[in-house]
Amino acid sequence: MSTAPTRLSLADDREPWAQQPGETEKAYGKFLKFLELGLHGGRSLTKAAEMLTLSYGQVRNLASRYLWESRASAYDAQGFREAEAEWRAERRQALADDAKILRAATGKLAAELQRLGPLSPDQFLRLLDITMRHRRVLYGDPTEIISLAGESQPGQDVGSVVAQTFAKLSPENRRAQLIDLAERLRRRQEAASGGDG
Repeated sequence: MSTAPTRLSLADDREPWAQQPGETEKAYGKFLKFLELGLHGGRSLTKAAEMLTLSYGQVRNLASRYLWESRASAYDAQGFREAEAEWRAERRQALADDAKILRAATGKLAAELQRLGPLSPDQFLRLLDITMRHRRVLYGDPTEIISLAGESQPGQDVGSVVAQTFAKLSPENRRAQLIDLAERLRRRQEAASGGDG
């Protein structure tokens, strides 16, 4: 009467996908081949049998004895955690880079505004919209305003109220307002990115 081979016990001192005590080099090599199938998106016992040129029954027995599926799941989960951590780090770096670019652009804009002639209300709104849209995207703020309550009349576009107010200013006051706005944006971005603003 034959006895079934004992199942592998996972050691506490190593990762589940590492070679385990009692697992031969040959058996571990087969497990590694099974792991590799996951890189191609088709890990299965059937494909492992084909790749290892063993019968499906032999592979099923190996997989059961050496806990292939649970070890492979642990390996995949670790890979996903590492990939997610890498993606988050890259995203943080991209946001920091974007914040630097936006700060530089806002500072340059503030300097250039002093040399510009008077801006039309449309030019002012376009400049303000572009600057604020980039800031909102960078800091994760909403980029769309669904509704506003304020000085506009029902059915009146809020942007037209701002444009009308801006149009009433003298060219010097428009320029001063734009410079002030650019400076406030620069200070906010600096403060948000850890500067001492």
